[in-house]
Amino acid sequence: MQKTNRRAFLSKAGLLGIGALSGAALLQACGGGEAKIEENSSPAPSPMAASEEAEAVAADCARHNAKLSESDLEVRKSIGYLEQSEMADQNCQNCRFYLADKFDGDCGGCQLFVNGSVNPDAWCKSWAAK
Repeated sequence: MQKTNRRAFLSKAGLLGIGALSGAALLQACGGGEAKIEENSSPAPSPMAASEEAEAVAADCARHNAKLSESDLEVRKSIGYLEQSEMADQNCQNCRFYLADKFDGDCGGCQLFVNGSVNPDAWCKSWAAK
């Protein structure tokens, strides 16, 4: 059996700690890791219908979201993205994942979305205070 020196032990312990923190942060960003599956759920909206809905609610962000893929739309749906927050004290502007300077104009970005912009007054299940 090979002996482990202090430096190797601390290195491995540090990596394990970072891995645990990263996993916890990922679970929080994904809504706590809990998933509800409904057997009789309605089919996912077509990409065209979702982009038209976004355009109707937030026309200023529509040009950034015009070419979102079906996968991009599924990510938004999975975290419950709403173009307009239903809670006065929770919106994208005061969320820690919001990227205010990612797009020009009023639209911002989100660390949870690879593509597309978000309305600053929007909300999702992964909202976390800054």
